[in-house]
Amino acid sequence: MGQMACAGNICYARASLIYKVAPNRDNPQSKWVSWGSGIATVLWLVAFLLFSWYVNNFGSYEATYGSLAAVIILMLWLNLTSFVTLLGAEINSELEHQTAKDTTVDKDKPMGQRGGFHADHVADEGSRQ
Repeated sequence: MGQMACAGNICYARASLIYKVAPNRDNPQSKWVSWGSGIATVLWLVAFLLFSWYVNNFGSYEATYGSLAAVIILMLWLNLTSFVTLLGAEINSELEHQTAKDTTVDKDKPMGQRGGFHADHVADEGSRQ
């Protein structure tokens, strides 16, 4: 259980760093990246448990692929990890798109001067279908 807590903390810190630094925009407040980081961490831990259970119980990769089995399992795991990371980023982006509040760290700026598309635009009723 301690290993999962440690992995969760590392995953949360990694996701928070990626979501705060990686986008091509002004620095967002930590509270706007914490939702996506938390959700991505929980999903990553669930995916980790389910994937390891699947590989141990149902994945007969060694019999099918021989020595390439480790590479195939690694590629599947990296695919799941990247999907969860992108899902967390999308959650952050949509949360930011639903508010007119300034989400950047510096003093409040008017819309159009915040340095990020979703920070500068708000979803309107007409765009939802």
